[in-house]
Amino acid sequence: MDLDHVRRMERVEVAVWRDLVSAASSDVRRNLGLVDVQFAGGMALLCSRLPSVLFNRAFGFGLEQAVCATNLDDLIELYRYGGPFAIQPSPAVLCPGTATLLKNRGLPARSSWSCWTRTLDVPIEPVRAPIRVTRVRREQAETFAALTCGLLGEFTIAPWIAESVGRDRWTHYLALHRDEPVGAAALFVNGDDAWLSMGVTVEEYRNQGVQSVLIARRLLDAAGQGARWIRVETTDDRPNQPSPSSRIMQYAGFTLQYQRPSHVWLPPGLDKQSSPAE
Repeated sequence: MDLDHVRRMERVEVAVWRDLVSAASSDVRRNLGLVDVQFAGGMALLCSRLPSVLFNRAFGFGLEQAVCATNLDDLIELYRYGGPFAIQPSPAVLCPGTATLLKNRGLPARSSWSCWTRTLDVPIEPVRAPIRVTRVRREQAETFAALTCGLLGEFTIAPWIAESVGRDRWTHYLALHRDEPVGAAALFVNGDDAWLSMGVTVEEYRNQGVQSVLIARRLLDAAGQGARWIRVETTDDRPNQPSPSSRIMQYAGFTLQYQRPSHVWLPPGLDKQSSPAE
């Protein structure tokens, strides 16, 4: 495993989420309890009014500076407001025995996120499907956010996601079938690196190439904006819980670089956690 590449991938994710937080208005921050705390060079994302691991987690930390048990205790204390949260150390984290330290503090590794990359220096094959992809204009921000957040089951973040449309480095997309929105996705480009997210498809149109078309379009646009590498996360692929997103990424030419454990604390009675969106 190339740890320099891991660090690069983690930094892209931090840049993405930090920009998303920057996009949030004061009303959105207040309504979600949204806070971005810097931790050991990475990010502790907090949404105290949203009980979702996706929006309450720490990642990208310990890449240049070592993290000790006391640092982890301080980090965990940030999240002690009652909702679920996750600590997600990458393979490059400078902290011996991180997994054991977290498990002993009530945060076992309940799952992993699969981190994929693809070089943009190789040809991008077109995808044939009866789907038309359009860029989202600023005046379509609410339509994009309503579709995306509705399909993710996270309606409360729609105003936040809408505020990211039209920002520098972001491109948002709608997939249309006969002018009807059937899917959506987003692209973030940060210099040589790009990131895919917010990939959703209306249920009746799944397994019909919607996401493959959206991925191909974003690969072309990322290359056109000067990116050389592109990254995405999916849920891990298990025998009893297969990940369709993983297969889509393989088909699109992505390579699995590493799996990042998600050490999760869940309040009593809550046995579900959020997953990343492609």
